[in-house]
Amino acid sequence: MSGARRRRAAGAALACLVGAALCACRPPPHPPTPCSLRAPAAEDAATASERIPAAVWLDLLVPDHRDVRDPLAALHTCTGAPLRVDSSRHDAQVLPSGEPAPVRIAAVDEARALMWAPLRDYDDGDALGPIVLLRRHDPGDSAHLEILAIGALRAPRAAQLRLEALADGGELVVAEGARCEADVGEEARCVRELQLLPRSGERLVDAALRSGDVEGPARIAAALSVATPIPGGLRAATLERSLRGDPEGVRIVEVLRVRRCVGAAGEGCDDVATIRRERPLRFDGERLLAPASLWTPEIVEGGLP
Repeated sequence: MSGARRRRAAGAALACLVGAALCACRPPPHPPTPCSLRAPAAEDAATASERIPAAVWLDLLVPDHRDVRDPLAALHTCTGAPLRVDSSRHDAQVLPSGEPAPVRIAAVDEARALMWAPLRDYDDGDALGPIVLLRRHDPGDSAHLEILAIGALRAPRAAQLRLEALADGGELVVAEGARCEADVGEEARCVRELQLLPRSGERLVDAALRSGDVEGPARIAAALSVATPIPGGLRAATLERSLRGDPEGVRIVEVLRVRRCVGAAGEGCDDVATIRRERPLRFDGERLLAPASLWTPEIVEGGLP
C-alpha cells in the first residue's frame, strides 16, 4: 500500500473512532423514573397532567395511601420519603378520611407544571399532600411526565400555586389561599396566608423562614391587625403583605399603617404613620432568609417601629 493510501486509511479509521466516541458521549434519552408517568398527547405539561385521573396521580405519588385506615399513620411518597411537614402548627386535628380533594395543577411554562394532591384535611382549614414540580419530557415516541422535585405541602386547602425565581437562580413554590376555621355555632374566621417551599435539587423543602433574628415557619399572613386602648380612644395598627417576584428576585412587600381613633369603638381615626418595606428573600440551602418585618412586638404593644 502506498504512503498516500495508508494515510487515507488511517484518516478514515481515526474518523470512525472519533465518531464512535462522540456517539458514546452523547447522553441517551432520559428514561422514565419511578416517579414518572407516560404523558398523554398534549401541547404543554399542565394540560397533559390534567388528562391523567387524580386517582392515578395519587397511586403514583403516595403508593401506600389506599392501605392506611388510621388518619395519623405515616405515608410515603414514590421516592420513599415520609410525607410530613415539621414546621407547621401541631395543635390542629386531622379530620376523618373522606374523598381526597381534587388534584391542583398550575402551569409554570410550556414544559413544566406544579401539582398538589391534598390527602388529609385539618380542622384549622389546612390540607396536606404531596406537591411536585413536573416536566413533560418528549424524547421521540416515549413521552412521559417526569417529576423534577417533590415535597410535602400543608397549606390552605383552596390555595393557588405558582413558582417564583429567586435572585440567585433558585426557585420558590408559593401556595396562597384563605385558611378558614370555625368553632361550633360560630361564623368561620378566614385568614389569607402564603406558604413558601424553596426548591433544593429534587426536593421541595419545608424550610423555616428567618426574618432578622426571628425564625419560624415559612407561612406568611397576608394581613395583621391590632387595637390598643389609649387615653380617649384606640391606637390601631394594620399590616398588609404581598409577595412580588421580578427579574431581581422575590420580595415580601409590607405596608404598615398606624392610626389613632377617638372613642372605644374607634370612631374618627387619624393617620399617625404609614411605612412601606420590601424584604428580599433568599435561600441558603437550609432556611429562607429575609430582613426583619415591620410587625414587631413594639407594634403589637402599642409603639412605633
